[in-house]
Amino acid sequence: MPQLKMFTIFPLPAIVGIVLLCTSQVFANDSTARLGAGGIELLKNEHIRMLEEVLEISPTKVRVKYRFLNESDQDTHTTVAFPVSPEDPILGYHSPVAFSSNILKTFKVLVNGRLLTTQHERKAVVDGRDITAELRKLGLSDKEIFFEVSYENLDPLLEKLRKPREEFGDWSISHTLYWEMTFPTHKETIVEHEYEPGAGGGWTIPYQGGAKEEFKKSVANLWSSFSGKLEEREDEDCLDEATKRAVENRVKVAVAEGANSVSVSYVSIEYILGTGRNWKGPIGEFKLRLIKEKPDQFVSVCFPGRPEKISPTTYEFVQKDFVPPDKLVVYFYTVDGEVK
Repeated sequence: MPQLKMFTIFPLPAIVGIVLLCTSQVFANDSTARLGAGGIELLKNEHIRMLEEVLEISPTKVRVKYRFLNESDQDTHTTVAFPVSPEDPILGYHSPVAFSSNILKTFKVLVNGRLLTTQHERKAVVDGRDITAELRKLGLSDKEIFFEVSYENLDPLLEKLRKPREEFGDWSISHTLYWEMTFPTHKETIVEHEYEPGAGGGWTIPYQGGAKEEFKKSVANLWSSFSGKLEEREDEDCLDEATKRAVENRVKVAVAEGANSVSVSYVSIEYILGTGRNWKGPIGEFKLRLIKEKPDQFVSVCFPGRPEKISPTTYEFVQKDFVPPDKLVVYFYTVDGEVK
């Protein structure tokens, strides 16, 4: 596997609007699967090769296009699954706890240009273990297990969940989308899907008027003011000192141009690549396209090689005979200056 290297895409100087996103989702490559008593089980396929994958990631859209070749001497009919990482419900707070992810609303899949119908499976999971059946045996309905309640029913639900939570702990909700399809023998099959991702993120306001010394101090504390410690995710986004300085300089430029307040935000999109190892051999050609909303965003990602700039907002990495790592995380940084 190629060694991961730091890479940051620098934008052109400008001021753009702030992006505020707060929930986190993780998405994955397709994988062959089967349906059994335990639900969807991901399998390794020894006959179907992934000739090409083109993965496009932006803050608001993820698109993937695959070219598969069935190298066996017979058609292969299989279930293909797209797993979504577990969601952690918000318990004990007066906020919506009925999750309806963007991906479940917007996901669509096409096979050779034909739109397919997908099915959806969800489970209650603790440390990777499916406890849905055990919760049902305790008398919980699916609406209660999956927190499909209104504000008015939140407190009664929390009371009813008190004992199950004492026994199992707080469970997450795992989602998997899946569909049936056929890979014809010795023929290529094109599979495409797209969706609007739920994204993790954070924001900070390093400057809100005031004296120069206060401004210097606020810029110096910019990174530490993001939710979570920056050093905890340095290994996943490869944010280097050059990028930090570039963002800080953008803040200073905005102030010099008359902004009374300046905000910095980031959006993170995590994508699980490791399931791409379930097909035969490495991925023949893998293309990763990072698409900024505007030219003046910053992008950072841990990925081998250096990309080619193919448009003012799009950069492309290309890898041959690619053995994918477990995941990648893409961070999009935005600086927003406001003149009052």
